[in-house]
Amino acid sequence: MSDLRSEIFSDSGGGSSYGGGSDWYAGAGNSGGFGGESFQSSYGEGIGGVTGGPVGGYTSYGFERPVEEPTFSDGIGGANNGYDDDYVEPPLLEELGINFGHIYSKTSSVIIPTKSIDQEILDDSDLAGPIVFALVQGVCLMFSGKLHYGYIFGFGTVGCFSVYMILNLMSQQRAIDSWRTVSVLGYSILPIVVLSALTILFSLRGPFGLLLAFIAILWCTQTATRFFEAALGMRPQRYLIAYPIFLFYSIFGLITVY
Repeated sequence: MSDLRSEIFSDSGGGSSYGGGSDWYAGAGNSGGFGGESFQSSYGEGIGGVTGGPVGGYTSYGFERPVEEPTFSDGIGGANNGYDDDYVEPPLLEELGINFGHIYSKTSSVIIPTKSIDQEILDDSDLAGPIVFALVQGVCLMFSGKLHYGYIFGFGTVGCFSVYMILNLMSQQRAIDSWRTVSVLGYSILPIVVLSALTILFSLRGPFGLLLAFIAILWCTQTATRFFEAALGMRPQRYLIAYPIFLFYSIFGLITVY
C-alpha cells in the first residue's frame, strides 16, 4: 500500500505527477491532477506543493473551488436583492380607490347642477364621499338631539338596492352596477346633509323648514337623475328615473325634519 501511494504521489522537483509520468499527463511544474485539472487544498499548501484557495468539494476530477452565489445587479454597480427598480409602488390612497380629484368633481357637479359631467366621473364607483356624507348627516342629527344612524344606513342600503334594480329593469341599452348606484345616490344627498346641519341652529318643523326640505329633496333628485340619465343614455325616460329617486330622498328629508 505504501508503495502504491508513493507511486501515485511522487515529488518531482516541487511539482506532483500522477502515474509516474505517464504519457497522458499534461501538467508540468507545480500543477497536478487528471488531464490538466489541479488538486487544491483548503490548507495553506496544496497536494504536491500546490497552493490553493478554499475547497468547494471533491469530485472524480479533484477538488473544486466553491461556486459563487449569484447577485442581482441594479444596473449601477450594487445589488438590489432581486427587486426590480423600475417598479413604482402606487400610493396607498390609489390602492384603496380614493381619488380626491374625482371626489371634488362629483361634489362640484352636485353643488352646480348645470356643470357638465365627464364620462370618467360617471364610470367611477368611489364610495369614500357617500360614507363621509352619511356620517356627517348622522353627526349633525345627533347634535340636534336625534340619534338616527340606524335609519340612515338602513334606509340607505335598502333604497340603493331598490333604485339599482329599477334602473337596470328600465334600461334597454346599458347596465349600471350596484357600486356606481350607491356612489351617485350618496354624492347627490349633499343638499340634505346641509339641511341636517341647519337643524343644529333652529328647528325645521314649520312651513319654512318644510319648504327648505322640499327644495333639498328636489335638488338631490335632479342631480342624481342627471347622473343616471347620462350613464345609461336614458334622456327620454328621465322623469321615470326621477320618480323612485324622489321617493328615496324624501325618506331622508323626513328623517332630517322630524
